[in-house]
Amino acid sequence: MLVIAAAVFAFGFLRSAGSRALFSAVAAFALIFAVTREMPRCGSAFSGDGMCLQSGWKTIIVAGAALLALVAVLVRRREWTREVLRLSNIRWIWPCFVVVLFLAGGEAAEHRIHVEIEESLELAAYLYVTAYGLWILRQTRASIDAAALRLAAGRRADEVPG
Repeated sequence: MLVIAAAVFAFGFLRSAGSRALFSAVAAFALIFAVTREMPRCGSAFSGDGMCLQSGWKTIIVAGAALLALVAVLVRRREWTREVLRLSNIRWIWPCFVVVLFLAGGEAAEHRIHVEIEESLELAAYLYVTAYGLWILRQTRASIDAAALRLAAGRRADEVPG
């Protein structure tokens, strides 16, 4: 689920501009980091017969994702530097507080040794962040379509003699 969410936010970055693109890049990196955190280390008591990563690969994946996110943000820096501090950008951030609440509840349940509750809250957080990423991707499509319509309307106005 986290890999899908990271891919959705990465596509959101590619299809966005401004603060939405910056938010999408940071979210994609955070989700890749979460993937490596959730995937057990091979040979650990938690790995069993399922998927696992060697410790070295976890570090390489996180470092690679960090480098890729940094390069992506720096390449498109000109687009977001002026608008990143606008108060209206809170609309891209506040839904993440719901994810933080789910994960904090999961951590509290883990400390009280309620593993089922912890895993359920983590799954809810991951499903929520995936749905939010899909919503952002849908919004980027709508803004791209609106920009294309404005551009086409501007061209038609220029073509009219008068």
